[in-house]
Amino acid sequence: MLSKSEKIEYLKQLGTPEESISKILAYCKNQFISQSVYAGVSAEKELKNKSVRVQVPSQTPEYLHANFSSISTWESYVEESKVNGVFSTLQKYLISFQFPVASGISKTENYRKATLAGKSTTVFPEASGLVLQEPEHIRLEIHNGVAGKVPVLIVPNTEDFKQVVRALAHKNEPVALPDSMGAVFIKGLNNWDRIHQLKHEFLTKNNALDWSTAFKNTIIPQKELYQDQLIVLSKKPYSNVPSEDMELSEQEWLDSSLKIRLYHECAHQFTVVNYNHIAKNLHDELIADYAGITGVLKNFNATWFLKFMGLENYPVYREGGRFENYMDDEDNATFKIVQIILKKTAGNLEVFDKKIGKIDNISEQIKRLKCICETDLLTLSSDIGVLALIEKYNRETNVTEA
Repeated sequence: MLSKSEKIEYLKQLGTPEESISKILAYCKNQFISQSVYAGVSAEKELKNKSVRVQVPSQTPEYLHANFSSISTWESYVEESKVNGVFSTLQKYLISFQFPVASGISKTENYRKATLAGKSTTVFPEASGLVLQEPEHIRLEIHNGVAGKVPVLIVPNTEDFKQVVRALAHKNEPVALPDSMGAVFIKGLNNWDRIHQLKHEFLTKNNALDWSTAFKNTIIPQKELYQDQLIVLSKKPYSNVPSEDMELSEQEWLDSSLKIRLYHECAHQFTVVNYNHIAKNLHDELIADYAGITGVLKNFNATWFLKFMGLENYPVYREGGRFENYMDDEDNATFKIVQIILKKTAGNLEVFDKKIGKIDNISEQIKRLKCICETDLLTLSSDIGVLALIEKYNRETNVTEA
């Protein structure tokens, strides 16, 4: 890894203005160091447990254990949706689907009662339901990826996708969403259906005890008991890049786009589960796009990644590329230097992948994701980037085989 002084010298060599150095150092600070729950443990052994690894707190009463995992709940939604349809099923259980997208709705008293206190929406006039154009085309499935099982909601209609994201991730507010957005990983989705299940189980087995006290003291502090992770995918071209730019047929590119999005969002889930971290940062997006691209091609492709970021004609940047989504309120000089860093990183990742070979199983993808996570962006882009990745990969391989 580059030391701080080496990073400063490296940034100067890239032509970074003095006033931008501290900003870039802060932006490129690695958030994935020494936080992995997989540290020192074989990835292969960990994969024997296919569900997301969360430690059940020792103080959790026995009557809560049956409802501990959210996956069983979502698997029941999948089964119910086969009879009643996906949207109708989810509208029954997800409160945000019971309200329309409307400006200011999240501040209304009834919306807050429903979402924060779990009150029934049947008598709330505001709860007229989420309006979608093609709800019958929505799909729900359970995917088993690099971080375990996760529910995946596929919304083919572009406008419906935006409405679903606004409902689930933005409290039903009509926020503007970039055209390049085609997927979202939702972390910490409050699921009142799971809370109601817990309440029913509690009252059945502990009818003499106070649910309000148990809810406040036992349930609320343990968010894994009622908060879900969910991936929402669209079916439009990935990063809004047309098929002709990818030299693929329209259907080939749409099929690949869906797979890239799925693997991309699973990588975000991976960093949450293993490092308790997800951020609006280019390191996060590099990790996720690496997972997406290798999920389709089995090796990283720098050309694809740069097209997704709007840097296919570097040093010219294409307005509307995803790069601008992760660099808020930065000056033009900082933009230019980080673009250099990202392009050099992409090239180093491609070299690293070619040296190691194709990714042919989930354990192999996990090892490489860990290497990229635990190597900071400046080191990744530097002349020692490939060597740093290979050394970390070899250490991880030794751990896995131990």
